[in-house]
Amino acid sequence: TARRAGTLAPPVLDAILQSVTPEASTNPLAPDALANMEYSSELATDGVALLENGVYTESIAPDSASVIEIRLLPAPIAYGTLDEQDSAAVLLAENGGGSGTFVNLAVVQAPEGTPVNVANAPLGDRVQVQALAIADNQITVEMLAQGPDDPMCCPSQQTTQVYELQGDTLVLVDETTGAAEGSSESALAGTTWVWSETQMNDGAIKTPATEGAFTLTFGED
Repeated sequence: TARRAGTLAPPVLDAILQSVTPEASTNPLAPDALANMEYSSELATDGVALLENGVYTESIAPDSASVIEIRLLPAPIAYGTLDEQDSAAVLLAENGGGSGTFVNLAVVQAPEGTPVNVANAPLGDRVQVQALAIADNQITVEMLAQGPDDPMCCPSQQTTQVYELQGDTLVLVDETTGAAEGSSESALAGTTWVWSETQMNDGAIKTPATEGAFTLTFGED
């Protein structure tokens, strides 16, 4: 035999719905979470900086107009696994009130559901990070750093650094550098030049007594 199921009265349905409390699932390593958490910082008075919307500021002195600023760079950010933990690698730009802006690499993990800054490493003053990646339990940083002849404002030395998380420390395990952007290093390597003439400041021209007598050869390095 078949029997038609009874229908629930609206008040009963309302009571059932009100008794259900949906729980929203959030990613503790999402960009918004990374921008609103504590990071270790040697510039901050207490050694930690609580970022709000990606920024932390602190007066250098009570009557000083200069401030310490610690800012989370919005990009690049890398995600992956370090020591079997879901991890995020982010960049902090820290300014102590002077002209320099020091960029630090920071690792964030959330083993108990709350994001924690577990380790930091300095990358340099005013470096320009182009890419971050987490793979094979390592963090790879590609950036422009100051070359031998670069002014501090304008780094051009292509540099790749590889870090490993060892306990609560980021350890630099590999570093390679290439020719500075726009440099002629690769074009000069292995070439030979012949002195033909030199023009002095007063416009006078000096030439070798014997053509081709003076040469300059650049090695591969």
